[in-house]
Amino acid sequence: MSKARLLIKIVLIVGCIAFANAKDGPNFARDYKKALNQIKSGDLKVDFKALRLDCAASRASCEADKESKRKINSLLDEKKYIEALKKINRALQKAYVDMDLHYFAYVANRELKRKELAEFHQAIYTGLVSSIRDHRFGRTKKDAFVVISAREEEEFLEFNRLQALQRRVINEDNHFYDETICIDMDTRQNLTIYFNLDIPLNNVLNLFSKEK
Repeated sequence: MSKARLLIKIVLIVGCIAFANAKDGPNFARDYKKALNQIKSGDLKVDFKALRLDCAASRASCEADKESKRKINSLLDEKKYIEALKKINRALQKAYVDMDLHYFAYVANRELKRKELAEFHQAIYTGLVSSIRDHRFGRTKKDAFVVISAREEEEFLEFNRLQALQRRVINEDNHFYDETICIDMDTRQNLTIYFNLDIPLNNVLNLFSKEK
């Protein structure tokens, strides 16, 4: 199959997914904003999975741009923690559920001996990445881990000390999955896990729509 035909097929299938899962967007935005206000007030007793999914379903940005994160990472490497935090806080205003940003904030505050802030961002990071599991095992497509971006896959693997060895995208029953063969760095055993890619691919469809 040519790349053009494959792309058309993906867009058509993702379009079906988007239609089947269509809900009231304003409700997602309202719930997302409410949860954000709760977190920013210091109350972390929120449903982190719902926070991620509501962000993806609303018009909010869920991931900071790669260049911004690259610059922040460089500043942390150079031990310029104050400068890094300024960029982190600006980026968080636009993409609060970006796991990388909270990890960066944890590191910067930890190095600056700001224990309370370090623990705050560490708790958010842990809550976000742990919510991907959501009582699932990810060993079958039906039980796949739901992610809202490709980067969330990497975060999940790193957090659980899993190293990807081989990947392939599977289309089955109008859903897309990333079948990932990986190795557990602690047990040294190989295992296969599945990620549901419907939301990231739906975002691709939205980008096509905006370009029209």
